[in-house]
Amino acid sequence: MCFTFHGEYTHLEIKSNQMSLRDYQITSISEIQTLYRQGVKKVLLHLPTGAGKTRTFCEMLKMAHLKNTPSLLVVHMDQLIRQAEQRLTEEGVPHGVIQGNRTRDEFENVRVCSIQTLYRRKQAPDARFIVIDEAHATKNPQYEWFLS
Repeated sequence: MCFTFHGEYTHLEIKSNQMSLRDYQITSISEIQTLYRQGVKKVLLHLPTGAGKTRTFCEMLKMAHLKNTPSLLVVHMDQLIRQAEQRLTEEGVPHGVIQGNRTRDEFENVRVCSIQTLYRRKQAPDARFIVIDEAHATKNPQYEWFLS
């Protein structure tokens, strides 16, 4: 998972409608916020399988939503889009989807995006906070275009 952030990010109390974050998830979010405040704009968070990466980045997207920060979650698989949509819905985070013929509410502050659709449309929506799920997949022309 890779986070890119443009602008100032302030600390918010972490709460969830569904479940509490684990200590290491809270620590991860706090450390990412600290790095951003120090001027680091690209952060890679690596957690093992089953450690709650989706839960962690959805919490950060929720925080961005509460601060009215334009945000993107960029993924490369339909299954990941649907998983993120479900979690954001459970957390009460209004969000849009940019994915082929499933595109909806694309002007919401939080948008879940298919990298294939962004690349095909040559559309990189404005965002101050970007999460790339499955960051190991970024070594391809689509992500290279998006990140340039």
